[in-house]
Amino acid sequence: MAEVSARYAFALLQSGQAQKEITHNSAIAAIDALLHLAVESRTLAAPPAGATSPASWIVCSVATGAWSGRAGQIAILDAGGWSFVVPRDGCLAYVRDEGVYAVCVGGVWNGAAWPVRALSVNGRTMLAVTPIALAGAAGGTIIDTEARAELAALTSAMRAMGLVAVA
Repeated sequence: MAEVSARYAFALLQSGQAQKEITHNSAIAAIDALLHLAVESRTLAAPPAGATSPASWIVCSVATGAWSGRAGQIAILDAGGWSFVVPRDGCLAYVRDEGVYAVCVGGVWNGAAWPVRALSVNGRTMLAVTPIALAGAAGGTIIDTEARAELAALTSAMRAMGLVAVA
């Protein structure tokens, strides 16, 4: 039987093991820290002064001090001090100081662009293809100025959302 879990290497109970509650409690604490992960920040290089437990951070790429050598890892502060978890691809964290979600892919946390192929809203797939190009309203012998202005505003908004591209 394996001694640790496959993904996050949590210690597993072994038959005949003494003090199983220690192993069990350690695994529960790790699950508690990682389930619906929310971190304080992903821009700190060293542990924040006066940090209180429980809290988590994503260690930035220029880690120093107690976080040295832990870039990209999840730093968890609890009653026992600092512990670190190496995130797996697809690990998702809410970053409180930025108000964004970040996803870890290849050891890099990205909050600007998620690796998704499409967006589905109420079961309807949207934004799954390259935006089509639309030319702005132009030409014609009879111009309805108000309609043309509304069409231009609509086209501009659709471009800003990535629904259409500039022709």
